Amino acid sequence: MKNPLHHPIWISAAGIFLVHQVLEKLFLVDFPFLDSYLDPFLMGILCPGIWAWEKKKAGVLEPIELLAAFLLLAWLSEWLFPYLSTQFISDWRDLCSIALGLSLFALSVNRQVYTNALQPEIQTVF
Repeated sequence: MKNPLHHPIWISAAGIFLVHQVLEKLFLVDFPFLDSYLDPFLMGILCPGIWAWEKKKAGVLEPIELLAAFLLLAWLSEWLFPYLSTQFISDWRDLCSIALGLSLFALSVNRQVYTNALQPEIQTVF
């Protein structure tokens, strides 16, 4: 079984997240659209990948767990964070970004790990 954190899409998402944060916070580069919707999109990829990795036993998220991940991320980003700080704004487009990121995770990272988990491992006698 493959580790979901080793998947190229998850690694790319982590790299893009880090580069975006460095550009935004350290170099004060402003990309209005990306600043608003890139982080929720990447959160939809990164958080479920970490959750799948943490499961260790299967390393795969079932459809009900993907739904739970969406609901938790939506609650955090659209209710809790705006409640705790005025720097966060509740925006329905964030939900779309999270859903798109989670869909990409489900159709690529989770699917590959799930497919590999279903295949029996071949063990040699030697």
